Amino acid sequence: QFNRNYIEHAMEQGLLHIRALKANGTIDGVVGFFERSGIMMCPFLGYDKNHPNNGTLYRLLSTTLLLEAKERGLIFNQSAGASFYKKTRRAEGCIE
Repeated sequence: QFNRNYIEHAMEQGLLHIRALKANGTIDGVVGFFERSGIMMCPFLGYDKNHPNNGTLYRLLSTTLLLEAKERGLIFNQSAGASFYKKTRRAEGCIE
């Protein structure tokens, strides 16, 4: 279960990496990811759905993750969630 203690411990141990989008001193979105055996996974992606630029925030957070994976030379596992949107972007499924 992801709770505050787990997240703090994972960050302290260098297992969980957090990136935030910030504008005008306010955090507008956040992602948390980890890597294992050359694969990057993202259990956290969050933003205020009522923010006037919520669609842009989602795309920026997703791009942040893709750039992190590329920079680290990792395969980015984007999971099977939100399949409608992934199909729209021409993603292909893969049995793990």
